[in-house]
Amino acid sequence: MNVESEARVSWEVRVLMAVGVIGMAARFVLAALSVGCNDVEIWHDHARVVLAHGVRYAFETRAIYNHPPLMGYWSAVSLALAGPTDFHRFSMWLKLPGLLVEVLSAVLVYRVAARKGPRAGARAFAAYGVSLVSIIGAGYHGNTDPVYAGLTLLSAYALEAWEAPFWAGVALALALNVKLMPIFLVPPLLARCRSRRAAGLFLAGLALGVVPFLPFLLTIPRIMYTNMVAYNSLKDEWGLGAFFNYGAWGGAVKPIARAVAAFYIPIGRYVILLGVLIVAVAAHLRQRWNAYELGALGWASFLIFTPGFGVQYTVCIVPLLFAADVGRALLYSTFTGVFLLVIYTLSMPWALPLWANIRDPYAPVAVLFGLIGWAGLVVFVKQTFVYRLIGYAPAPND
Repeated sequence: MNVESEARVSWEVRVLMAVGVIGMAARFVLAALSVGCNDVEIWHDHARVVLAHGVRYAFETRAIYNHPPLMGYWSAVSLALAGPTDFHRFSMWLKLPGLLVEVLSAVLVYRVAARKGPRAGARAFAAYGVSLVSIIGAGYHGNTDPVYAGLTLLSAYALEAWEAPFWAGVALALALNVKLMPIFLVPPLLARCRSRRAAGLFLAGLALGVVPFLPFLLTIPRIMYTNMVAYNSLKDEWGLGAFFNYGAWGGAVKPIARAVAAFYIPIGRYVILLGVLIVAVAAHLRQRWNAYELGALGWASFLIFTPGFGVQYTVCIVPLLFAADVGRALLYSTFTGVFLLVIYTLSMPWALPLWANIRDPYAPVAVLFGLIGWAGLVVFVKQTFVYRLIGYAPAPND
């Protein structure tokens, strides 16, 4: 490479890194200018109860409290720091862990891509920085999903880059202490362990995640199961839910759509589990996927087959998808980001701090963009998993 080419690459890298930094800063600016959606109100209510009576009381008296204990404690800390009446300040403290983990995710995405050179790393960093789903999810919404999303990327990174299965298990254990949804990533990431010893270390690190749950599992196990494991989210217009809901609105397909939905919704979580087990078994037998791809495939299985949905779930796959495939991640983030943007803005009074109570059913234009993002995940699974499984597409170098 001559001097002129090197200078051009260096200039491009600097511009891309600046774009990424601006995108990351946008998350913090948006958090400062907004309260978020009605999830913040729910968390404020949880925090008030936990601060006054403790997490066990919240589990026992509030069926809607379905989060791991550590998140209940963090909400109480946020309320104590903000004061009982400062809703905006409470939302900023609540969002802070997600914002900080977003910075970690951006760094890891850069490091994964930078193995192919500084320009590839800068492009990935810039793309992640301007990820619309991440900006809205971390900076605006007001929930804990960016935290576990980034921690699952950290888990895959510990497996792939550090070859440290114990710390990969610890990172995934931390993610499970934010929400239980990362449980679906255990089989595929375990399958990436290259030996029985590595698998044992991964499970040992993962087992540490049980510790914060133990006081409650030993005293109120049935309530914990009802609130956390048996819980299913809203039947909103995302993916299969969109087809079910629109099909049930009228016409000849109405009884069919309702019958299919009634059959599928109770078993949907087991379909997700079957999907991730298929990925895990194939990965164990064929070793054609790296940890980032396996983690992204686990999240894709969840988002494709989920029987219940909250708009905040859309961020779960973003860090791992960027580490696995920057191009498809940017497409998913753009279309799904517009899906979120329409949902929020149509119910927003446009006064500072920004606030919107999410309303359903979603506007048809939002559903359309969401379905394009959802279909992009289907294509990702087809090309990354199915094609490679049957040998149609060559596996990349690990």
